[in-house]
Amino acid sequence: VLARGTDWMLDHSGTVRGKIWEESPLGNKGDHPLAQMKVSRIGGGGGSTHTDTNGQYSFSGTGDVQINGNLEGKFCKIQNMAGPVIDRTANGSNNNPINLNFDAVNVSDLAQVTAYFWTNFAHDFSSKIIPNGSILDQPLLTRVNINDSCNAYWNGNSINFFREGSCPN
Repeated sequence: VLARGTDWMLDHSGTVRGKIWEESPLGNKGDHPLAQMKVSRIGGGGGSTHTDTNGQYSFSGTGDVQINGNLEGKFCKIQNMAGPVIDRTANGSNNNPINLNFDAVNVSDLAQVTAYFWTNFAHDFSSKIIPNGSILDQPLLTRVNINDSCNAYWNGNSINFFREGSCPN
């Protein structure tokens, strides 16, 4: 079998997933795709893209690369008030999946990934009702782990979630 080199599709691709509270901090945790997240590539032509609704991304190019992601995307930008926002980095080469897993290792990380997932979920739900081109079509600043407990609020610019306390947030 003969094939021309240009007939081969070479790319850097993968899936971004994260562990979240599925219903409340008192309930089950589950692994879910993280949609609309900005993913950056170092090497192989560089650049950035966003994951799709299944948490998948793809760049054209060849060679060894580094893929980076943090909890920022088209519709949500996490700000962790208790420290840095978690991020993930993976190295790989073309035609082998380069996955990023936001598998939260503590409550602070879990709050960040959960807020990112559910903010995007709320965006998708609301966008069925509110027309395109609205305020929904920009990143919503989402503050988590605020040094207080048992509350959440909207201040006109961001949604704000207090850290874990004596009640689920």
